[in-house]
Amino acid sequence: MRNPTDCKPLILIKGMKKNVYVLADLPRSGKSTTAKQIYNEGVMIISTDKLRRAPNQDHYPSAKRYQILDEVIWPIVYNLVIEYVNKGFDIAIDSIILSLESPRHWRDIVFSHSRVYSYKILRHEGDWDSFERWNKHRGTSKKEYDLIISKLNGCIEFPKKEECDQLIFLNSNKSANEE
Repeated sequence: MRNPTDCKPLILIKGMKKNVYVLADLPRSGKSTTAKQIYNEGVMIISTDKLRRAPNQDHYPSAKRYQILDEVIWPIVYNLVIEYVNKGFDIAIDSIILSLESPRHWRDIVFSHSRVYSYKILRHEGDWDSFERWNKHRGTSKKEYDLIISKLNGCIEFPKKEECDQLIFLNSNKSANEE
């Protein structure tokens, strides 16, 4: 397992437009580590993991509660995105992105409220996590972990550069213009 602190820091270039960043990829790829870094640069973070843990005494919910909470957190995420856009904040959505519909959905929501935003997808490629961490923080058994990772690896559709104003690859040898 690699150490996320070995990554080069992400340098955010401030321009005339505000930015919406979607931190996209599978669990354990470094999205939350990047979220912490860009938060320190003034970006407001919307973390679906933190929203799921909040009503569970900061524990990751069981599979049953996860599904229940999914129905609750997405309207909260939507409202936070709209409020932050209306207030003119740079924002980042830290969440697993499993289909191309999701980045398009967030782009359309943001642009329906403001065209002064640049929509950027930060595509993570890495494997910073492990079964041990999932077990410690989420109570996941090895069998559950393997099943979850297998399902996620089999169904993800990665965003492409035409889905956004800029597609930035992190933790990877790819350039920002590659698919």
